[in-house]
Amino acid sequence: MDRYRRYLALFGLDENSFAGQAVCHIGCGPFGGVLAILRDVAQAYRVDVDAAQCQRLGKCADPLLPISSRTWYSPVPGGSCDAVFCLGATGETTRWYVLEREIRRICKIGGRVYLWWRPSDDYWKQSSGRVGAKWRKTGGLTVDRMREVFRRNHWIWVQEDSGVDLPNLYPAVEAWWAVLERGAC
Repeated sequence: MDRYRRYLALFGLDENSFAGQAVCHIGCGPFGGVLAILRDVAQAYRVDVDAAQCQRLGKCADPLLPISSRTWYSPVPGGSCDAVFCLGATGETTRWYVLEREIRRICKIGGRVYLWWRPSDDYWKQSSGRVGAKWRKTGGLTVDRMREVFRRNHWIWVQEDSGVDLPNLYPAVEAWWAVLERGAC
């Protein structure tokens, strides 16, 4: 749980920052992620792509909601979250466009999104589904790519920073974190 306190510290938050609010953590894992340490949250939405598998194995301490790995749609009610955390999610930029749409759907106008990602991660994609198809490197999630995904007409970039002081990775790699506010369009 100490790593989640480090995430909160990166954003200038603590365990009491969301008292009385609705908070979602996408990609929280079976034990609730940052929601496991937040105090007095009015509504906690724990969401993970592996929710069904974790529940089958009996690994979930609290209810864990599924999110589709294809559509990135979750059962979280639209416009219900004051804050959404997405910490350490990686993948190709096209996947982030769909994830952004889901985050925008569930986040209230004026709500905040807390992102943490590794821009140095490269994603390899197969050029076609046939046998013998070539794999190509699509590049990492640069800040410019994330700014493109989280467009200005939907999001206000409140804070961003970078460094190598990562809560849960060894060896340390480059990371970016950002706080975005949901715009009113």
